Amino acid sequence: QKLPHLFQISYYILYPNLDYITRVNNMTKADIINQVSTATGLTKVETEAVLEGVLQSIVDALKHGERVDIRGFGSFIVKQKPARDARNPATREVVRLKERFVPGFKVSKLLKEVVNKSMLRGF
Repeated sequence: QKLPHLFQISYYILYPNLDYITRVNNMTKADIINQVSTATGLTKVETEAVLEGVLQSIVDALKHGERVDIRGFGSFIVKQKPARDARNPATREVVRLKERFVPGFKVSKLLKEVVNKSMLRGF
């Protein structure tokens, strides 16, 4: 299998029992800003303001229990978790957890397919 150039990836984790290589990268908000800024010609400050605006819009919608759908990417949702009994593993004490709401993300079918095809080809 042909490996991508080393400058394209942070590092590899080789699994000796598997016949493939898993690429491990961490893309930060700063990386996204740099990429979008380069692609659009906007300054990094302008790009950061736009990204912050998009993220804040998503957060505000989730705070109001709304679902945010981005076609071809996925859906941000709020999941309701019911109250339940849990156990502290250190003390074995039973603790009552309150009902809570947690944000979730459901990946679109299209994004799943794109990522799968890309990873199978090795880039």
